[in-house]
Amino acid sequence: GEGDKDAQREAAAWYRKSAEQGHLAAARRLGIALEGGRGIDPAPAEAIAWLGMGPEAGDTVVDFGAAPGGWTRVLLERRARVIAIDPAELDPKIARMRGVRHVRASAFGFEPEAPIDWLVCDMAWRPLEVAELIAKWGRRRWARALIATIKLPMKRKLELLSRVKKTIEAGGWQNLRMRHLY
Repeated sequence: GEGDKDAQREAAAWYRKSAEQGHLAAARRLGIALEGGRGIDPAPAEAIAWLGMGPEAGDTVVDFGAAPGGWTRVLLERRARVIAIDPAELDPKIARMRGVRHVRASAFGFEPEAPIDWLVCDMAWRPLEVAELIAKWGRRRWARALIATIKLPMKRKLELLSRVKKTIEAGGWQNLRMRHLY
């Protein structure tokens, strides 16, 4: 069974500690817990907590790769205004929430009407193409701050991560901080 929420949180905490020490089975179980949202904070909340900052009430945020709505929900809970960009449908509950406008389109063709406060990017797409898109937003100063989750392939992660970081920095984004969330 699913177990109670306290037990799930405790198990996830032990999986994380073991995974950080190199135990592969624990890393695998932690990944399963993260994917299912069991016993852990969702990645958006974890990323904002780790950064120590994030979109605030009244900020305008563009959310690339918004569907089904995980980041959008967290941003709306923080009382930000969200422009959710994704060709797929948002979860109907999230789509009906006050403060969200869903644009069913590719992030690669979207341009804001005016500069916005935050760009949040959680696209499941080719990492270097996503990095180029983020760099374009930096060069054009379309957003003042950025949070991005980059989906890396299982092989050559470090090599690709270095290229992604250089590409984003070339767009003018400064003081980049990176962390592997799971």
